[in-house]
Amino acid sequence: MDCRVKSGNDGVNMAEESAKLRIPYLAAAQAQKHVTHNEAMTLLDTLVQLSVLDKDLTAPPGSPSEGDCYIVAGGGGTATDAWIGWETRVARFIDGEWRSYLPGEGGGAGWLAWVRDEDAMYRFDGADWTLAGIEGPQGPQGPAYQPDAAVDAIAGRTAYDGEDAAFSVLVVSDGGNSGQPTLYFKLSAASADWSAGITWLPETSGPAFTVRAATISAISIATGLNSGDTLDGVTLAAGELVLVKDQTAPEENGIYVTGASPSRAAALSAYDQHTGALVTVQEGTVNADTQWQCVSDKGGTIGTTAIDFVDLFTALTPPGEITENYDTAARAGWISLDGATIVDGALDNPKCAARYPWMVSGDDLVLPDRRGTFDRIWANGSANDPNRATRTARAGDGQTGDHPGTAQPDGIKAHTHSQNIFQRTLYQYDVGGINGLTTVVTGGELVGDSAGGAETRPINHYVCKQMRLG
Repeated sequence: MDCRVKSGNDGVNMAEESAKLRIPYLAAAQAQKHVTHNEAMTLLDTLVQLSVLDKDLTAPPGSPSEGDCYIVAGGGGTATDAWIGWETRVARFIDGEWRSYLPGEGGGAGWLAWVRDEDAMYRFDGADWTLAGIEGPQGPQGPAYQPDAAVDAIAGRTAYDGEDAAFSVLVVSDGGNSGQPTLYFKLSAASADWSAGITWLPETSGPAFTVRAATISAISIATGLNSGDTLDGVTLAAGELVLVKDQTAPEENGIYVTGASPSRAAALSAYDQHTGALVTVQEGTVNADTQWQCVSDKGGTIGTTAIDFVDLFTALTPPGEITENYDTAARAGWISLDGATIVDGALDNPKCAARYPWMVSGDDLVLPDRRGTFDRIWANGSANDPNRATRTARAGDGQTGDHPGTAQPDGIKAHTHSQNIFQRTLYQYDVGGINGLTTVVTGGELVGDSAGGAETRPINHYVCKQMRLG
């Protein structure tokens, strides 16, 4: 952007401001030079070592403090109030009013600003502010860490009990951590005082785990996960990972390491480590090749707060979604639509309550009864259903008429059939001719002629309607 110029006394054009930061210059014989000087100092104070509070606002904050500085959000003429037309400019609150600062030479490309609410450096490219990417080149890689000793099993660690503090031993195969390499440090010299282990888990571990088998019902963890026990048709060996997901006391659920004294997997020894964990089951009559996800929120206590796992289909299905299947009982995380009232169901399933407020009755959730009924598309004012206004009350709020969840009662519609009746007449003659011709009605014949078609009922089959809880 060109800087402003004016003619000097000698006729030579003189710049009024600098090209880069547009700092105003003092003019020869200028009156009140301190005004221009102070303005230049304010501009320098703003733009040198530029730091702003935010770069995403399109309107000034309500109660700015003296000296507050912002980058006005850019593009499309979206700025409002005192910032109208200032998109991508630097705005500063000085002497009770807002001032903006325009980029100078080269459209301001290359200006840098530290954005405090993001703790990040941004660069102006001439059109918009983008991350500067000035973290610098990666430094040289440090030396690889090497443990002081390595042993095959944790029993071999005792050979180093006499070493100094901070001495480290890598246990290559630790049955307590599913056979994964585990690093231990000496906490004090000449003693068996070792730190807790740091375990390296396989790539499938961390937020995702692979286990050999999973439960299909509640078990006794102490006696059901020992070597030789059978779980879902799988004979367990010591040191294997298994998913326990069906406990009557759900706080016992989790991933366990099998053995004489089954214990939780080291990577899931704390409650918050479970949230979002994805588990793939390798074997089992029922659970082979299935995936499960922990849907419990963070903030619980291990052994006290419930840990809930649901199958991946359920985990990916939004609460309140209704599906149909051939299950005779609702799967975990779902409930059959059988007209039941779930006590405190609206409190325990807030997303369902928000999606279907008409099912809510106080703190309870009143389910519609879908057993033995047919689906019908909501009329929504259409005359395609002439009986839409007389549909019966739905569960929960008792709404009738043309609304989702209402029902049409069973009934027989009145109808008529028209028929033609023919009477047959026989004629009888007196042979002697005395009585003459007589007509005698000897009977009639009824011939039906239907005005309508045959009534049919389509072949149908039973399914179960279930709703995702949550």
